[in-house]
Amino acid sequence: MRTCAGKLEAVGVVGDMRTAVRTVRARSARSRTTMTRRTLSCLLLALLVASLLSCLPLPSPLLPSQLSPPVGVVKAQETGWLLGWGYRKSHQIIGSTAGAVTDYQVNITVYYGSGTDDRWKVYLNGKCRTDFGDVRFTADDGVTPLPYWIEEKYDGQNATFWVKVPSIPASPGTATIYIYYGNPSATTTSNGDATFLFFDDFDDGVVDTSKWDVGTLTYNNYVFENNGLFAPPRSSAPTKARFEATTGYTGLKEQPGL
Repeated sequence: MRTCAGKLEAVGVVGDMRTAVRTVRARSARSRTTMTRRTLSCLLLALLVASLLSCLPLPSPLLPSQLSPPVGVVKAQETGWLLGWGYRKSHQIIGSTAGAVTDYQVNITVYYGSGTDDRWKVYLNGKCRTDFGDVRFTADDGVTPLPYWIEEKYDGQNATFWVKVPSIPASPGTATIYIYYGNPSATTTSNGDATFLFFDDFDDGVVDTSKWDVGTLTYNNYVFENNGLFAPPRSSAPTKARFEATTGYTGLKEQPGL
């Protein structure tokens, strides 16, 4: 009897184990089914998103003119930008009381340090070269260069520029130009001949006979230049030039367009 009872007990245990195994397998199968369904759902969602995105238009690449200037640049309006320069300021020119003018020379003093800009003065806040060699001027489109000439300068302090502005309206209208600076590798392009209708700075020590008619000299038979001054005959020291038509004095040659 004990033997039979032991066998029955053993059979019962084996049966329970088989039932437990079947239960685990069923649960495992259900778990795999659930995971498979979740995976399929994720894949379907991803395909749906990709399909929707493919229908959207791609953004157009930015043009160079649409790119932002370097950090810290004061950009007055959305126009072109002079390549290689880090900073610029817009400068307003008051209209002429004599009526509209073209190719007119405007005087602007540029300061290296800080201050308040006005119609005659511009402050570059230490962002330009100390010799002002990187200062440039453009028309209101931001890229067309304007001729200029540096009359005088004091490195690290200020420089006096004359800028040839293509068009200035009659008052009360205004014209806008741009002043560029902030290019350490730039050197000056100051050019008096390109800026003025007639120009001679008398700085090279040689009288330009293409511009001046020396004529018949009557004082020590010479005429000379000295540090920006022109010494005509009948003068014992360098003085500002006298333009005389009389024979024997240095005079201005006839120039086309003058």
